[in-house]
Amino acid sequence: MAERAVVTAILLMIVLSICLYITESFIPIGKNMDFRDVCRSYLMKMEYCSGLGPEDLNALEERLEDLGFSGITVYAPESAKAGSEMILDVAAVYSHMSPVYIFRRIAREYEMRYSRTAIARRIMN
Repeated sequence: MAERAVVTAILLMIVLSICLYITESFIPIGKNMDFRDVCRSYLMKMEYCSGLGPEDLNALEERLEDLGFSGITVYAPESAKAGSEMILDVAAVYSHMSPVYIFRRIAREYEMRYSRTAIARRIMN
């Protein structure tokens, strides 16, 4: 009977370790989705305003830093003529301690890049 409890405890630990590993493997994917959501909102703002000013670029960098990103580089035109193409190019690095084996972790850096083109337009009310 005692052997059965020991085997059950070991199997439970293995299953919990696998679940933890799988869960932590999805963290960078979620961060990439957050990164793209933030960049997409600023792309729409850039398209609507025909460019991003310095305060908008600083706000974008601060928002990404709040999400845990570092090494952020942003390129966006400050202004553009209506009908011209504008490029929003954002790159950032996300550092995460990833599990390698059951009890071992290593630091990994994930480079994320968002590069999209939009057409400048002036909306008159």
